[in-house]
Amino acid sequence: MWSNIETITGIPREFLIGWAELNEASVAQRMSWAAKRETTREEDIVYCLLGIFDVAMPMIYGEGDKAFGRLQEEIMKKTRDDSILAWGLRPAESTPSKSTDVLSGGALATAPLDFANCGRIVLRKRDATPVNIIDISGGRLRMHTSLHTTSAGEIYGLLNCGPEHNKEVIVGIPLDKAISGVSDEYIRPQGRSLALLPKAASSVLTKAIHIRIERQSGTHEAMNRRYWLYVDRHENINLELNENDVHPPVRWENGRAMIVEAKDSDETIIRRYFVRFRTPDKGSRDFVIVLEFEIQGSQTQASCHVMTASRDTALQDLSQKLIYMRPEAFWKQSARNGTLNVEVTVKEEYVAQEPMFVVTLARASSSLVATVDATWELQVVGLMLECVRILQEEDDIHLEMERLDRQVEEKDKLDMKWGPGNWLETVIRTLLDTGRIDRGSKHVGESDSDSPRLSSAPESGYNIGGQTPLLWAAANGRLAVVRLLVEKGAQIEARNEKSYTPLIVAAEKGHEAVARLLIEKGAQVETKDKNGNTPLIFAAWNGCEAVARLLIEKGVQIEAKSDGGSSPLIFAAQAGYEDVTRLLIEKGAQIEAKSKSGYTPLMVAAKKGHEAVAKLLIEKGAQIEARDKYNSTPLTQAAWQGHEAVARLLIEKGAQIEARDKADYTPLSQAVYYGHEAVARLLIEKGAQIEAKGKSGKTPLMLAAEQGHEAVARLLIEKGAQLEAEDNDGRTPLLFATWNNDEAMARLLLR
Repeated sequence: MWSNIETITGIPREFLIGWAELNEASVAQRMSWAAKRETTREEDIVYCLLGIFDVAMPMIYGEGDKAFGRLQEEIMKKTRDDSILAWGLRPAESTPSKSTDVLSGGALATAPLDFANCGRIVLRKRDATPVNIIDISGGRLRMHTSLHTTSAGEIYGLLNCGPEHNKEVIVGIPLDKAISGVSDEYIRPQGRSLALLPKAASSVLTKAIHIRIERQSGTHEAMNRRYWLYVDRHENINLELNENDVHPPVRWENGRAMIVEAKDSDETIIRRYFVRFRTPDKGSRDFVIVLEFEIQGSQTQASCHVMTASRDTALQDLSQKLIYMRPEAFWKQSARNGTLNVEVTVKEEYVAQEPMFVVTLARASSSLVATVDATWELQVVGLMLECVRILQEEDDIHLEMERLDRQVEEKDKLDMKWGPGNWLETVIRTLLDTGRIDRGSKHVGESDSDSPRLSSAPESGYNIGGQTPLLWAAANGRLAVVRLLVEKGAQIEARNEKSYTPLIVAAEKGHEAVARLLIEKGAQVETKDKNGNTPLIFAAWNGCEAVARLLIEKGVQIEAKSDGGSSPLIFAAQAGYEDVTRLLIEKGAQIEAKSKSGYTPLMVAAKKGHEAVAKLLIEKGAQIEARDKYNSTPLTQAAWQGHEAVARLLIEKGAQIEARDKADYTPLSQAVYYGHEAVARLLIEKGAQIEAKGKSGKTPLMLAAEQGHEAVARLLIEKGAQLEAEDNDGRTPLLFATWNNDEAMARLLLR
């Protein structure tokens, strides 16, 4: 009889018979007993549990699922059992749904059904660990817990409970930072389930954290950041706003537009919104407000400018082509449509603790208004893009012209001689003379408050706004075109969105003649892009020996480093270009120069597996035992990346086979951890200690078992690795295989 009741109710026999008191069952267990219960009124599913948890609370019919939240709060006041947070456990065979939006699932369960799979979740003995106190205030749940971060970067808060049948694991609740950076505030994200983690993970020191109680809906606007846009028009200005004439489309609520963004990111994000205003006079031009948000982490800055446009100018077309427009077309705070002068401003306010950006339209205080005509600007862009199309067709036409040249020479039927490149030069000369393409008006370092702040170049197409014709010609090696553009006044230091100059792109592509011409015309040879890379670094990284030789002849600093501290020699060695590496060494480059990470040229060559470059560097005197900031040697790098040929070369040249890094691991440990069987075999053949341990006491065989590398584990066993070796926590290779549920590895270790 008892077994039937246990099957139906899910309540273990010991509680039914009375062998154990109800309060000995974890909160998660007791909740699971009511998971399948159905009641006529929603609140009764809560009120019927008051006796099981020995709590009292007012019965308020009509409050719906809020009753279950009150019940959990009352339970937390009475007990220190943190299994109340162990809801959402999924069956082992189920796969949780994933979401690209990190939404708060709330700290508390929504119903007993959330505990359906917790029937065997029991409390663990606390030993001498501090008592965990859970309390709620200010919409946050406060608790002390150990935090565990997986190799995939997922965070789990460890609870003092776990499955009854496996005492070696505990429950971890998924967490995510509510705010990027240093903060003790977290959310419990939707789409991620509980994890069962090794009990050893709980040895991490506990810390006080706060988890948001509020549960976000799964709709798009419930993402981590949202803010409002409100347009305030003065009474003395008669402008109409059609809420549907906004691009990109936004949702309006009570006269406010709600704008949503993804969760905080370390990268700078720029978003633009276009809003059209019209006067009642159908013959007048529209005003177009461009509102720009620059988002960095949790910080948002707003700015705006105004243009005029014809009524048939589409905002979507304007949005797509804005980045191609001339710099002087941006950031005007006033405009005139023929009859009305308008001035716009934007400021940030807070409503209910949420940011709202108020855009104010008023009559301009001055009649001298510099107006930008968006419709005309789009026409200019159209001409520019047509020029680009012509330039992109140049290759095919150039080949055709050369074919005609040969025909003329062979048949001698025409007096005129066509020269290669004449057609392209003629086209560009005509467009320049008529003002239909830009020469590149901005000098390096020149400040211009009216210039647009572009977040990135378009994914495809020719960017006139960010890339001038001179940049395009230099990148494509069009020497005659470069000469023509420079003669016509093109700015030789013009930059694109990556801060590349014509000399940088010529060096990157290996166009020596173009680079020589640019230098003769005054191009700065030590110019740098936004990452601190010089033309010589670009030439070295791309294996352009001739350009590198030219730059060195012109007196560039051969040791000029990027923002990451890498010299041209490091870049050449990393890319595997032996000829450029040899040239730089011959010209005096420091062979032991280090990057900020402590990498030498030999290290990066070993890491990338460039045997010929590594051999050259060693012949030129590179230190074979150089160390980076992690105390790794070139041999460690080669073993880590699995480059057998380079590892063999280093060993033959005398590299220490037992060199240890900061974690006290040897090259053999690195090769084993990453599953490089061939390198592991080489190191063992050369005398590597097969039982070498790191700081944690793990042997190579333990690392192979932990990472599931069966072939490497088989090799180690064949070479005599100890099957019963223990690490600092007493764990054996078999225990690692068991934890990972690796049947094949376990069978191998049990043979």
